[in-house]
Amino acid sequence: MRFGVVHKLTSYLMVGSAVGTVASTGAVSLPILALLGAVGPLSWFVEPGTAQGDLVMRARAVLKFLAASVLAWCLFEVARSFPEPDLSPILNLILFLTGYKLLQRWSNRDDLQLYVASFLLVLAGAWLATGVSFVVGFAAFVIVSTWTLILFHLRREIEDNYLVKHLPEAGTEKVTS
Repeated sequence: MRFGVVHKLTSYLMVGSAVGTVASTGAVSLPILALLGAVGPLSWFVEPGTAQGDLVMRARAVLKFLAASVLAWCLFEVARSFPEPDLSPILNLILFLTGYKLLQRWSNRDDLQLYVASFLLVLAGAWLATGVSFVVGFAAFVIVSTWTLILFHLRREIEDNYLVKHLPEAGTEKVTS
């Protein structure tokens, strides 16, 4: 398996385990989980230079408007629930942003944002957990996130040191074994 595919697979497993921790609490509605469950596998094929990637690039303005609309709706729902604030719209926002970032993984920055969203989902799962089922998702998240972050670091180092510093026009020698 190629390095990029392994890194992508571990990233998706990390997101899946984070969503699993929140889903185990029962606090997330089934339609939202179904929507994220549909976007996740479809986003696997969205890469720069592919037909799906070009489609997402053309729809960026619509996706940004949709993200801003979801943010406004979530803030309105939280403000409306005062003086006893209901934070479930914030959880829905984080789930939406996770799906949004899965569709737009173009750079290292996007991967980091996806990892932060996954961590926030695990924090929400820990806050809402009432049973032992959370422990299974949390253990999976810890193991997979460790591997994902190691592979992310390696990918960044490879891109920074080998691909950039050893370009033919840079006048340096390529690394040989």
